[in-house]
Amino acid sequence: MFRFLKDRDFICRTFLGAKPRILLVISILSNLFWVAQLQAQNQQKADSLVASLKNELSDSARMESIYLISIWSSSPSDKINYANDLMDLATSRNNDKYIEAALISLGTAYRLIGNLDKALEYLIESARLAETNKSFKRLAEAYGEIATVHSSNSDFRNALKYNQLSADLFLSLGDNISYALSTLNAANQFYRIGVMDSSFHHYSIAEQIFEDSEFEFGIAYVVGNRAIAKLAMGLTEEAEVDFKRAIDILDPLGDNYGIADFQNELGKVYVERGDDEKAIETISKGLEIAKKIDLKAQIRDASDLLSTLHQKNGEFEKALSYHKQFVAYKDSIQNTETVRKLANQRTEFEIGQAEAAMAAERQTQLVVNVALIFGLGLLTVFGIAQYRNSRQRMRINKELRDQKTELETQKSELEAVNRTKDRFFSIISHDLRGPVNAFHGVSRMIKFFVQNKQIDQLEVLAEEIDQSVDRLSSLLDNLLNWAVQQQGEFPYVPEKIEIKAMSDDLVDVFTTMANSKQINLSSSVPEDLHAWADRNTTMTIIRNLVSNALKFTPREGHVTINARSLDECVEIEVHDNGVGIPKEKLGHLFELNEENSTWGTEGEKGLGLGLQLVHEFVELNQGQIIVDSQDNKGTTFTVKLPTYDLKQIQAEVE
Repeated sequence: MFRFLKDRDFICRTFLGAKPRILLVISILSNLFWVAQLQAQNQQKADSLVASLKNELSDSARMESIYLISIWSSSPSDKINYANDLMDLATSRNNDKYIEAALISLGTAYRLIGNLDKALEYLIESARLAETNKSFKRLAEAYGEIATVHSSNSDFRNALKYNQLSADLFLSLGDNISYALSTLNAANQFYRIGVMDSSFHHYSIAEQIFEDSEFEFGIAYVVGNRAIAKLAMGLTEEAEVDFKRAIDILDPLGDNYGIADFQNELGKVYVERGDDEKAIETISKGLEIAKKIDLKAQIRDASDLLSTLHQKNGEFEKALSYHKQFVAYKDSIQNTETVRKLANQRTEFEIGQAEAAMAAERQTQLVVNVALIFGLGLLTVFGIAQYRNSRQRMRINKELRDQKTELETQKSELEAVNRTKDRFFSIISHDLRGPVNAFHGVSRMIKFFVQNKQIDQLEVLAEEIDQSVDRLSSLLDNLLNWAVQQQGEFPYVPEKIEIKAMSDDLVDVFTTMANSKQINLSSSVPEDLHAWADRNTTMTIIRNLVSNALKFTPREGHVTINARSLDECVEIEVHDNGVGIPKEKLGHLFELNEENSTWGTEGEKGLGLGLQLVHEFVELNQGQIIVDSQDNKGTTFTVKLPTYDLKQIQAEVE
């Protein structure tokens, strides 16, 4: 059971350390609208604010106090009650900001008690209102909590989608703590789908930000959630130490939700070791905490574990009792109807956004059409008047029409050239992505050498950087020269191409990128192997295939370029032992769509453009491309191009 967080730096660093009276004074005077969903609760501060509600407060101070109580309270039922009070007060005062806050608090509370469809209903309504009011911080929080609901329902594809929307908004707003919390959530979601490299990479990013900010809650959840991943990898000793550390951090802060989670996970460590007595004691403690505040997911997980342990020990009556409790809570949290409702609500929200955009577009088009009709009407009246007044005017009008036709023809030609130009820019930006990403690996190496005081290594690294810059400059020159030569369409100028020289050049270009991931990149191409094809498009084909192979190959893997001559073609293979391609994607691999845009083994971003270009350019060169891939075993792309046959080429030319 992962703990997904949403928080705000200002609240965590200022208010968690403040005395109750100081807290109230600052809340009243600042009248700030804090954008926080603080699920790492502090019940003592919530109790202090409850007492303060008996005093005379301004509307803004009262709403702020109720809002913070709904965040800090450790009881989901209390969160619901205070969030409803906030909704009533904010509605009566027409205060949209606190209505948005109340909706998010309600959504969070209903998620905690396992009512996911109702949680998503409140959160989507908050997102709609925040989007209308351009409350971007609140919109980021709503997206983040929507992601958490999908994670709770094991829908990690949509969880990652909304979590990325949330993280992008927080990053654009300069909210580092909230960005780190979104990154922590992404790490958890990557773990749940089995992408361990990306998961630990995101944990490290979040942990660094939390430590720099001295944000104890964030550190506790990075340590605890990463311990879950370590436990899954069999690192039980490290997991035990981390679970205890996370619990020790959260205990004085009164975060019963997280403590219940990590007690259950710590119990699993003892189960792995065969220490059933200690496992039962630890998990029972977590269950007791979860029952006090009605945390259904934690009660469900603890009951399942205790049922299995008691059955193993021959205590069948206890085992049956815990199993019944597990089934009851499991059915109340996640069932087919809940899944259907979540999907319908999400679809309704996304369709509503699309319809709003279409309505705005239709309105704009209507204005344009009316303006065009009005303009054409004036032009017609003017033309008739001029026709009646003078034959000379008729001749001028005829000349103007001829010029207009000529301009439209030129415009059409320019539009065609412009479309081709856009395609070239897409190709250039995509082909530059691989070499530029290599510099990311170099920056990591520089940081590593500096931190470890290996200054002598920097001189060697500087030489590699010089070579990488030369290669990148050469690549850019070739791409730009190619783009300049086009005349409204992609140029296809076949020539004799030496495959080995091309392969060696590409190995040089991607050496730094391969080294940054400790991947063995090699070329095995015989001498005197030539193809008859366009040089630039062929380079783009092989360059994209090698870049993709490096992106989807884990550390210490290998990528190989092979080639051989067949009867009437040259066969070039790019092989890797990476993650492979799922069978359901192979049939649509060369189509440009969102489903084909994926992340590499270390979070490298992909646009889904490269393979479409590869397929298009292979056909342009009268060739063929074949894909052979197996999950977790690797992928081989085979490109067949016409061989260089001097006699045959001369015959075709004649």
